[in-house]
Amino acid sequence: MLSKYKLEDLIDQFNSSQDSIRIITIVSPTCPECLQGFEVVRKLFQRFDTKKLRGFIIWIPMLEKDDEQAAKTESATVEDQRISQLWDQDRGAGRLFGSMLRLQNDVAWDVYLLYSPRIKWENEEEAPEPSFWMHQLDSGDPSLRLDSARFGDETKFLLDAEDPDLSDLGVEEMLLDKKKKIRQ
Repeated sequence: MLSKYKLEDLIDQFNSSQDSIRIITIVSPTCPECLQGFEVVRKLFQRFDTKKLRGFIIWIPMLEKDDEQAAKTESATVEDQRISQLWDQDRGAGRLFGSMLRLQNDVAWDVYLLYSPRIKWENEEEAPEPSFWMHQLDSGDPSLRLDSARFGDETKFLLDAEDPDLSDLGVEEMLLDKKKKIRQ
């Protein structure tokens, strides 16, 4: 089901799922590349059948044919109760996340953000920084270009970090350890 975007509702839903790994996806409903990225996210939810995964798809009008009906058509293909879908007519979420990600374009779209548990959205003026993110932007960092295998691995890493056997080590520490190993 597609709802109208309201920032306070998104923040409430995001914060109420703090025990979960959260994926925020901002995409155009008619952009072919965006729909491919949307499919990557949908397949992740099929792959990881756990309540520890929560998704937010924000449909945003960026192309001429983008409208609420196009977003409704695409959103109807999702039957997973763990995924909330929003129509952001005014691009409010796009601007908020674009600012946080410091994108050349003021509006974030065709972006895929992954949040570890316990990250809280503190205020309406600034979106929280993701634990990991990828994009399909022409001007973005090529090392963060959407790669379904890598995005899946990062998601699995966060899900595994929530395993009770690993609970002595916090997620932030595990991410820091992992980043140190990658840089070595």
